[in-house]
Amino acid sequence: MRKPTILLLSLLILNFSLLNAEELKIADFDRGEKPNLISGDYGTWNRIEWDRSQFCNESITSDPRIAYNGRGCSLTLDYDVDSPNSPAYNGFWMRLERMDLRNWEYLSFYAKGDEGIGYTETLTVEMKNIHGKIASFLVEGITSKWRKIVVPFEAMNKAEDFSEVYEFSIIFDEKTVTKKTGRIFIDEFYLYR
Repeated sequence: MRKPTILLLSLLILNFSLLNAEELKIADFDRGEKPNLISGDYGTWNRIEWDRSQFCNESITSDPRIAYNGRGCSLTLDYDVDSPNSPAYNGFWMRLERMDLRNWEYLSFYAKGDEGIGYTETLTVEMKNIHGKIASFLVEGITSKWRKIVVPFEAMNKAEDFSEVYEFSIIFDEKTVTKKTGRIFIDEFYLYR
């Protein structure tokens, strides 16, 4: 008779802890315009602005066949790192407004590739603090279906703390992507602790 009681008590504790888990939504792109939900700007960057042989461009899609959960808007990133001018890399950046992330455990977002155009199955994410120190994490396993990407802060190769995080970035690098040109859809950025 004790085992069912212990199991029930364990389930109640688990449910209570899940209800008390803190989260902060950073961006969902549903407004279809900047800034993100914490008043941070975002955009794309290219290694050399005038070199159009390598680029990353952003747009917003509201197509329900593409958007996460079939509603709202999602971010579209078209990238090209197939360039004769090496090294080739570019990406997307989002301001985090000097957030203190030391008490947060991970960042998550949803990603999927465009099956018709093609996409990379891997990319790099980075966090940059106000002093320019960068922590990075290799994301693997992107498919043509929406997938939740979880970036645990303890797994990032970081040399500095996260006391004043200035920027989050997605990097397309010729050395790490599995396809040098393509399209990725991104949505639902959250912090969890």
